[in-house]
Amino acid sequence: ESPSAAATTTDSASPVPPVRPLISNLKLKNDGCRKTLTSKLVTLFQGVVSQVNKTSEDVSACNNDAEAVVSNLESWDSNLHALVTALADVDRFVLPIVLRDG
Repeated sequence: ESPSAAATTTDSASPVPPVRPLISNLKLKNDGCRKTLTSKLVTLFQGVVSQVNKTSEDVSACNNDAEAVVSNLESWDSNLHALVTALADVDRFVLPIVLRDG
């Protein structure tokens, strides 16, 4: 008996599963995998969007804090200029009187 005949005899002896149910089952599994993957990707994307929004809120709050700091520094700068001017006036007007009358 030739090797190909032996293979045919062996092949015909083993049961051959019906192909259509296998294909149908694979399609169902594929659809299930696709739905699961899509769901996970949507969840992941929503998490990323949420984190981006949170980061945006944090940056906005930081910008507001920075604006408050700049405003306070400008106020300090203005007050320091007023103090320097007042000290210059004391040096110019009051100190000579104190030294003269002292």
